[in-house]
Amino acid sequence: QFRQAHYNPLVMSKLLLTREAARVNPWNTERFLFVDAAHMCSGEITPGEMPVFMQHMDRFFATHWPYGSGTEVHGMADKAMHMYMGTAKDPFLIVRGGVFGGTQAYIECVTQAYMLALHATLSDGYMGTEENIFTIVAKHFPHLFHGFDNDVFGNHG
Repeated sequence: QFRQAHYNPLVMSKLLLTREAARVNPWNTERFLFVDAAHMCSGEITPGEMPVFMQHMDRFFATHWPYGSGTEVHGMADKAMHMYMGTAKDPFLIVRGGVFGGTQAYIECVTQAYMLALHATLSDGYMGTEENIFTIVAKHFPHLFHGFDNDVFGNHG
């Protein structure tokens, strides 16, 4: 994935695009949900049958699952990811980047923390994906998140 020229700029922008939609809010909605096209195309998510989202969108909703690392975590060096997480132990919960959302206020807060974490990792010379950054933010600001354990569904998307 990291070899694809525009992959990382695109995935790192998902949250920013969601924040912009929440700011513009042409439908005057209370909650916003980003759904990666792969989830819709695979039949994993059916419009009108998504109660789990509404139950978790009182804060920033994101799915997560336990991840045991080896040499890298979504393109970021394993040692760096463990450093940012503050633990040497595996597994830790990786926050998925394919489905997330919440109220505008929580999206704004998470975006601010996301940008700080992204700046820190890039300044330190480490790159991963949006999932690394979401995971770091969720670890350090758990009060912003209402996560859903995706472990029973495996690694979707």
